[in-house]
Amino acid sequence: REEWASTTSSSSEQEPAASGEPVALLRIPAFGPDYEQPILAGTDAETLTRGLGWYAGTAAPGEVGNFAVAGRRGVTGPLAPIGRLASGDEIVVETGDAVHTYAVSDDPAPFTVAETDTWVLQPVPGRPEIQPTEALLTLTTGQELVRSPERLVVFATLVSSQPK
Repeated sequence: REEWASTTSSSSEQEPAASGEPVALLRIPAFGPDYEQPILAGTDAETLTRGLGWYAGTAAPGEVGNFAVAGRRGVTGPLAPIGRLASGDEIVVETGDAVHTYAVSDDPAPFTVAETDTWVLQPVPGRPEIQPTEALLTLTTGQELVRSPERLVVFATLVSSQPK
């Protein structure tokens, strides 16, 4: 949601991409060999109908801090199978110049927050006073397959980056 984006700050020195512009591709092998979704800049409704959305003000893929991505769940949404993710599952983010592999964290494990709980988007989620020292990925989506006021959140930690 857009209000989530306004509560974060980026450690990135890069110029942000324009809303709706492609940023990366996301692959989650646990969802099958053909699972690939575009990540677009922004989290407005139009962007989320076209793919996953990168929250403005969060870290870039592979960057120290929290690269936060939103997606629709629904029956056919790009994050519909998110409940199947388990600790250690890989999430691969491919940009124009690198492939970043994250592993789903078990601390904390996937959990639910209110849609107003924007702390999950902070550079160090829930610890605004701490300077980030590692690259994280946060996926957020609706808790239920239909519209709900809760968000399912999955955290992952960068385990490797390979230049292309």
